[in-house]
Amino acid sequence: MNIDRLRRVRFFRGLRLFACFFAAGVLLARCTSAPPPLPPPEEEQPPGAVVVVEEIPSLFVSPKGSDSAGGFTRQTALRSLDAALNAVGESGIKRIVILGRLSAESEALRAYPRGEASVFFISNTGAEEILITGEGETGAGEEEAALCADGTEKKVITISGESRVRFENITISGGSALVPDIPGGIGGGLYIDEGAQVTLGAGTRVVSNTAVFGAGAAVWTDGRLVLEDGADIRDNYTSAFTYMAMQASPSGGGVFVSRLGELVMRGGEISGNRAYSSGGGVSVENSGRF
Repeated sequence: MNIDRLRRVRFFRGLRLFACFFAAGVLLARCTSAPPPLPPPEEEQPPGAVVVVEEIPSLFVSPKGSDSAGGFTRQTALRSLDAALNAVGESGIKRIVILGRLSAESEALRAYPRGEASVFFISNTGAEEILITGEGETGAGEEEAALCADGTEKKVITISGESRVRFENITISGGSALVPDIPGGIGGGLYIDEGAQVTLGAGTRVVSNTAVFGAGAAVWTDGRLVLEDGADIRDNYTSAFTYMAMQASPSGGGVFVSRLGELVMRGGEISGNRAYSSGGGVSVENSGRF
């Protein structure tokens, strides 16, 4: 074996030996390196500790409240829905909580901007949706949350213009729209007009209202009404009392849809309603959509 060949053999043997030592060193480093630190354990609450849950910013309304109060807590509730809607514009809060039953008495000082016979009125509140939801008067369910028009011979609520409103856990009842004209005889419980959009969510009940057209609800002139699971329009009826004066056939015991208004049912129930002429549940006329 010549010298050059011997040198090459020794060189490659040394190279292989170096590679073995290098690989062994890397493996040893991996085995002996410290593992990554574990995340700190969650702090355990001692038994009986009070966990504070931050509430959604809300405006509260109660028949026992005062419109001179702030409205930001149950203890400082406002008295009228009208005052709460004004506060929505000032505060930016989009959730109104009704404590107990609101009626014409709570809205006694409210002005009717269009002269329409509704106890409650929502108009042009903007493109952002306002949630109106109910609780018992003390927050514990002692009294059903409701918007009522009993004994007033007025509609319960008119919602019009650029307004998006969602109702949950509340009853709308006692409305009467028997005036022999339009819109006076339309929409005993809910009257939705001029592009307003209304959603009835879980726990919303529209019951025991009467009108010539749309005793439970009337969706008029580009308005939109959406029913979701848990919503209920029930036991409303149209009356023949003003039949001759209006020269029309009272219809839409549950819902009356007309003039490009739209009714969408994603769930919920419309049942037990009656109409003097047609459409005990739903009546759709004059380019209305269902």
